[in-house]
Amino acid sequence: KTKSLVINVWEQLSERFRDYDERLIFENLNEPLHSKLGWSMSPKNNRDEYKECIENLNEFNSLYVNIVRSQGSENNKKRFLSVCGYGNIGYMTYDPEINAIAKFEMPKDSAIDRLLINIHAYYPNDFSFGKADKWSEEDDEKSYSGIKAVLGAYGKNYTEKGIGVIVSEWGSVYKSERGYETYRKKHAAYFLKNATVNGLCTVVWDNNTRSTEWTTEYFGLLNRHKASGL
Repeated sequence: KTKSLVINVWEQLSERFRDYDERLIFENLNEPLHSKLGWSMSPKNNRDEYKECIENLNEFNSLYVNIVRSQGSENNKKRFLSVCGYGNIGYMTYDPEINAIAKFEMPKDSAIDRLLINIHAYYPNDFSFGKADKWSEEDDEKSYSGIKAVLGAYGKNYTEKGIGVIVSEWGSVYKSERGYETYRKKHAAYFLKNATVNGLCTVVWDNNTRSTEWTTEYFGLLNRHKASGL
């Protein structure tokens, strides 16, 4: 069913946008997840399910690339295309222990240097989604799962090997308490500094809302009516 969906969608989209130039980048799937395990997927504990997911995902990514490239227009022959691993989780695509269970593979592409890996990066998770109000560069540099470590791993495993990376979602939720937005600004500046050092393209997640509640995910930054901060 999903395979047919990928085929039908990309046959139509590649034809519909055939005359759009290189400023349009296609993305195959957004946060593909197991139908039952979802974000609870553990490759080590759910080996069979994860293997099935990655086998399907590798096939879907290849289908998508081949469909777009074969559409016929010159734009689609050289357009940047992005693919992702399970849930757009970066480390799952290159971690050796996880790849030993099921190896994520970048699709073969007839175009040269036009394939990108698409990753979502909410680090540290507790600050990004609102459980923690404060954040510091000093603490980050001590953490194996901090911004510096994670973005450095993306650089080592992808950009240094000639594969472009789009961090298409990152950010942190609004902090309402006086002074807490300062931490959010420092977090953003530090994230972008490390992304730049590692050659990563970033797109901040802005859902145009403000709050500090975990369940609501208020990542708003820009007032779209006033073209200024919320």
